Amino acid sequence: QALSFIAIMRVPWWEIWCTQGVSPDKMVGGKFATLDYYRKVLQGANRLKEEHNVEMKANHTWGEMAKLKRAAKIAKKADKAFRTNFKTLDQEQAKVFMDILGLAASTLDDLNEPHQSFEYYNQMIEYDKCAIVRQTNATLEYEYCSGGLWSRVIIQLRFQMNQPEKAKEYYDRAVQLKWAGDQVHHWPNEWHIPTLMMPKLRSQPLWTKDLTTSGKMEAASPFLQEEVKQLIEVGWMQKTTQNDHVLITKGSWSELKLWSGKEWSEACLTAPRTCRFLSELPELMGTFP
Repeated sequence: QALSFIAIMRVPWWEIWCTQGVSPDKMVGGKFATLDYYRKVLQGANRLKEEHNVEMKANHTWGEMAKLKRAAKIAKKADKAFRTNFKTLDQEQAKVFMDILGLAASTLDDLNEPHQSFEYYNQMIEYDKCAIVRQTNATLEYEYCSGGLWSRVIIQLRFQMNQPEKAKEYYDRAVQLKWAGDQVHHWPNEWHIPTLMMPKLRSQPLWTKDLTTSGKMEAASPFLQEEVKQLIEVGWMQKTTQNDHVLITKGSWSELKLWSGKEWSEACLTAPRTCRFLSELPELMGTFP
C-alpha cells in the first residue's frame, strides 16, 4: 500500500482525477464544485498541452500524443458537468465552461479528430461563446472571436469531413450573423473566410504578377540565404516560436519572428541586411486602408 501511494503521488493531481474516473459533474451542497476547482482542472490540462508543444518544438515529427489525449479526456469530463446545468450557470461559470469547450476543441483538433473537434466548436457557436466572453459591445471584438469559430468549422466540414454542402450551410449562417444590429462577417465568398476581414483590401483567388514582393525577395535571395545560415550557426533557430507542428509528417517547420510586437528582434543584429531589406518593403510595413 505504501508503494502504491508513492506511485500515485508522483502523478499530477489532475491526471489522477482524470484516470481514476472521478466524475466532475458531482454537486457540492446542491451546487457546482467551486470555480477554482475547475480552473485548476483547466490549468492542469493546459499544462499537459504546453508540455507537448515544448516537446514538439524540439522534435517536430515526434509522434507521442499521450499528453494531448490526457488533456482531451480531462476537458471532456469537465464539459459534462457544465453542459448538464448550462441554463443555471452564472456569467463566470459560463466563461469557464467556454474555456473548457475551447480546450476540448483545440486539443482534439491537434489530435486530428475533426469529427469530435467539430462538435465542441459547434457547441461554442450554439451557446454563443462570443457574447459570453466579450468585454465590450464592439462588433469588431465579436467578429474576431466569432470568425475563429465559424471559419474553423467550415474548413473542417469542407476539407477534413468531406461535407461541402454542410460547409456551405454554415457559411450562409455565418454571413447572416448580426451583433448590435451590425453584420458581423463580410466574407465575399465561402472560400475567403478570414478570422478578421479587413475592409477595402483586394481579394482574388490567385495572385501572380501582382505580387511584386516575390520578385524583390528572389533578387535578394543570395544575402537572405547567407544571413539565414548565420542565424542557424549562432543558435537563433533554437529559439523559434512556431507551434504548427501538426501540419507536418516529416522534416521540420521552424519560424523566427524578426518583427513582432511592433519592434524588431535582436536577431536583426545577426541578420542586419535582411531586416533592413524587409523594413523598406511598403507591402510589409505599410498601413491598412
